[in-house]
Amino acid sequence: MAARSRTATRSRQGNVVIVNEAAARRYWPNENPIGQRISQGAASDWREIVGVVGDTRHEGLDADADPAAFLPQHQAFFDLGRGFERTITIVIRASGDAASIAPLLRTSVASIDPQLPIGPVRPMGDLIGDSVAPRRLNFVLVSAFAFVALVLTASGLYGVMSYVVAQRTREIGVRMALGATRSQVLAMMFRQAGTMTLVGIGTGIAGALVRTRSMSSLLFGVSAADPASYIGVSLILAIVACLAVAVPSLRATRVDPLAALRDS
Repeated sequence: MAARSRTATRSRQGNVVIVNEAAARRYWPNENPIGQRISQGAASDWREIVGVVGDTRHEGLDADADPAAFLPQHQAFFDLGRGFERTITIVIRASGDAASIAPLLRTSVASIDPQLPIGPVRPMGDLIGDSVAPRRLNFVLVSAFAFVALVLTASGLYGVMSYVVAQRTREIGVRMALGATRSQVLAMMFRQAGTMTLVGIGTGIAGALVRTRSMSSLLFGVSAADPASYIGVSLILAIVACLAVAVPSLRATRVDPLAALRDS
């Protein structure tokens, strides 16, 4: 028994393990994990860390990676039971599609052991797509509603600004009759409309910052207060407001001042 114990101890002196970056950050935040020794649930099985690999997000792209350890296949690990190594997942980088590669993989495995069962062969893109499908659906729905809201907002803004400028046709005629130039009239209208537009955009941004906090769970890789999104939408609304002011204002400046005064 003593001899077998010493032999087992010697055979395990070379046991190694690789940990991911999440484990390195949690257990060795300020030191190099290479060379450290860990035990995975069995006090008699200590393994030396020989490498650190990138994190894999098993629970979803928006979930934090858990600490993980990877054991060499040729170093059997039975301390937690024979079922611990029951299944193996192999990742292969290939240039062809899965349909053409699957028969080759099955033939290769069968040449080693015909009794080994082989599970489905799927492209990595399909697996990633399945994991993000619910969030992708939410993204499409939210994006569709946001686009409709943007169109309604733009059309409503255009209509309101056009109405406000049209109501001032008589005032524009009076200014033109008193010697105001077209550029001066346009500058006045843009200045007054720009003030209202800036106030409206500022109010909308403040409300959006408050309301979008509840949508944080639907977002990945971008925050609910993403500056690019707010700047883009603000620019779109500002352009719509400028067009709503410019079109009727230019039309009003082309009208004969006397005709504008007579028709008012």
